Amino acid sequence: MPFIITDKPIATSYVFDAKGNLVAAAPVLLGAAKDKDVIPRSAIEKTVAQTTKEEKVTPAGRFKGKIERRKSGTSFDFIKLGNSSLVGHIAYTGNPAENRLKRLSTPTADDNFISYGCINYGEKFYNDHIEKQFADGGIQYITPMSQTLEQTFEGIAGYQPTTTVVTSIVSNPQSAFNVSKRQAFVRTASRCA
Repeated sequence: MPFIITDKPIATSYVFDAKGNLVAAAPVLLGAAKDKDVIPRSAIEKTVAQTTKEEKVTPAGRFKGKIERRKSGTSFDFIKLGNSSLVGHIAYTGNPAENRLKRLSTPTADDNFISYGCINYGEKFYNDHIEKQFADGGIQYITPMSQTLEQTFEGIAGYQPTTTVVTSIVSNPQSAFNVSKRQAFVRTASRCA
């Protein structure tokens, strides 16, 4: 299956085809609760308006999802929460004060933590690489901010953080998801997707 690795520490998503080839990468917007990797129980049955900043979490983990059609367009739905979902969608611009589109174009990830937990993509990136590639389903991997990769992904069959891969996919030193672990993770993800 195709898969996405969303590297939370650098707020970037990497899209891979079903053979494990890197197709595209772009900055994303993530949940405002930047340092949390698990959605608090208190957030599960709340509406968006009732959610506190501490509950606006983009959770770390492995999630299976697919493109769903809505009145407002499409989204890549990957987590069901009570009566709602966490999804990947085109950046929400309904609140101009949040400057979401501007945040996607800044040079660092410092201001990319603004959403209610959903992953917000630039429109062209979403249309070209998410909507088409994941119409029949795929996997969303989200790396952790505070947990280790081992804590987050230990239940995934075949995940071996010491696996060696010859070529580097990306090498951004800002990421806590360091190069050797990233290489091992991408190799494992392509086997598990």
